[in-house]
Amino acid sequence: MTQTNLSREFLTLDQLYLAYRKAKVDVCNDKNQSCSCHFLQYEKQLHNNLIDLQATLTSAGIEWFENPEFIGSCGCVPKTLEYTQKSADQEKEGTEPHFFISNSDDAWESNFKAEGEKIRVEFRPVAIFTVNMYIVSALWVNLVGHYFDGCLTENAAGVRVRRLRKKIQNSKVGEYHIQSLGTFPPYYTAYKKWRDNGIKAIRRELAEGKGVVAVTMDLKSFYHNIDAEFILDEAFLSKGIRFEKVYGRDLNDQERLFTELVIKAFRTWGTQRPGFNDLDPIGIPVGPSASRIIANVLLAEFDRLMTEELEPIYYSRYVDDIFLVLQDSGRYKKGSDVFKRIAKLLDPNFKVSDNEVTLQFPYAEKSKLCFQAKKQRIFLLRGEVGQDMLDTIKDRIDEVSSEWRLLPDLEELEKSPAARVLSSSGLPSEDATTLRKADELSLNRLSFSILLRFCNQLDRDLPSKEWRDERESFFRFSERHILSPPKIFNLSNYIPALISLAVASRDWGIANRLVRKIKRSFAAIEKHCSPHDSKQWECFYRLLAQSITQAVDTSFPINSVAPSDVKQAQNLLAAVNSIWQLPERDYLFEVRSREYFWADLGRVPFREAMLGLCKMPDAPITTRESVFSPQENSRSAKIHEFIASTEKHENVCDSPGLADTGGEP
Repeated sequence: MTQTNLSREFLTLDQLYLAYRKAKVDVCNDKNQSCSCHFLQYEKQLHNNLIDLQATLTSAGIEWFENPEFIGSCGCVPKTLEYTQKSADQEKEGTEPHFFISNSDDAWESNFKAEGEKIRVEFRPVAIFTVNMYIVSALWVNLVGHYFDGCLTENAAGVRVRRLRKKIQNSKVGEYHIQSLGTFPPYYTAYKKWRDNGIKAIRRELAEGKGVVAVTMDLKSFYHNIDAEFILDEAFLSKGIRFEKVYGRDLNDQERLFTELVIKAFRTWGTQRPGFNDLDPIGIPVGPSASRIIANVLLAEFDRLMTEELEPIYYSRYVDDIFLVLQDSGRYKKGSDVFKRIAKLLDPNFKVSDNEVTLQFPYAEKSKLCFQAKKQRIFLLRGEVGQDMLDTIKDRIDEVSSEWRLLPDLEELEKSPAARVLSSSGLPSEDATTLRKADELSLNRLSFSILLRFCNQLDRDLPSKEWRDERESFFRFSERHILSPPKIFNLSNYIPALISLAVASRDWGIANRLVRKIKRSFAAIEKHCSPHDSKQWECFYRLLAQSITQAVDTSFPINSVAPSDVKQAQNLLAAVNSIWQLPERDYLFEVRSREYFWADLGRVPFREAMLGLCKMPDAPITTRESVFSPQENSRSAKIHEFIASTEKHENVCDSPGLADTGGEP
């Protein structure tokens, strides 16, 4: 019988605590997850729950990896929306004058006046794991997965674990930062570096009078076409990532066993996901940190082949997004010529057919790695015209990106570059001056993130009544340009943040208005989509309602709560439940919002109260000094001593005698 239990020496209680902290940060910062309520309940009995989890993972005969109740379920989030055929207006292009409808709702309905016009929507299955399974995922990364990540080269730019400068013994890889909050650095920093370095490489070649071929491509449904069994294949370990060469050792028995059990758990989850059939790869779940490592390392050999065989000017990969820059040899007349050249150099791993380009590795035969040819972009850039096009791309990106550093004036909110991007109606365009098909959508998401970030900062810095008119203007803008079809489909993961801002500002009427608008917009999309998968829509609506409910709970005021606030919140959630049929629940908003705060899962970060930036609410959970070790009590005392000293320093700095010297004694 195959061993299925891990040793307690390998899975210590200390390791489980560290994994819990990583999982909590990773999951609760993921916009596609609404699991804060589960972490809140888990944390109330954290020590006992972790002891139970350790027993489950280390006891013989408990096959947790085959138990869906231990692993969790599947949710659906919007992925793409596109028209299935040309509208009547598009067919008449050239014979009809340009006709623009400014109202997004009217513009949406006008697309369906032609008989037979429909849209096709695609949902992405995502993992909705139990807290235990999220901890297992983080635990695998802490104990095993970070070693796989360390085998990747610098060409793999995205989803890299946080590391220290100190090197692992017998290796050139930095030590894994197991104490850091969260497993991975922020998405946008690494993504921006990946993109900007490619543009710099192109610009450098053009400045020297050389022509270049810039190629961007991405794999189709990458996560759902992976079979994770490859990761323990000896050919992958020796040739794919060269594990022993990097670390001077092989995986030990416990590391192999833990990896094998995680793969089995992912297989159990994969058979439950909507649309799965036995002819497709089993897939890996979107969301957990372990999945990100597995997906990233699958392409390690591809990275090496691209750099060693092609000798590119620039090559980098952000998970499944490829950015490649080659010298213009003068032999490329069309896009297929470029792919055929790559296939010749990378044979037999790179195959080109009429409709797609495929990657093939002997250790990943159960995975299906396809680049759809029609979705890839190839640019042949030469001379000043190439420079001009590059300037157009970069200027458009920078105009919005710069707002991260210099946010718009309050009065100019709706006139900012970010707002102008969002004001354009319709689906993401196929503008030739975007490097990737997804860039327009990425720009939309970045733009709205900027506006939301600005408003959230105002909410923290100003009394609610001081910017009521500007806030109302922002919400109206969001209703027109974010919550209308089709943009709501691609920006749906920002809905909870909008509701959160309205609840925190006690704009209850606005919050109800937003919910009604969300309902109408998704109903309009669902009405015109074909084929219609009722199970996926039901799955999505359930996740949407849960995320809105969580936004209300976490954003409800923690201090100075009026009876009317409780009644308004109750009416808001009653409306949400009546629309999307959530189970009945209690309405102890004030108690729950304080629980979220004390678990550092609420809208107001716990550190703000610790630093005196807001009033510390009463603790809803009674703590006992005896549960802490002497070392922990000593550390807590030192923290309180430090805070007291800073408050004393602030009082000294505020005294009249030091006002003219900037607080210097």
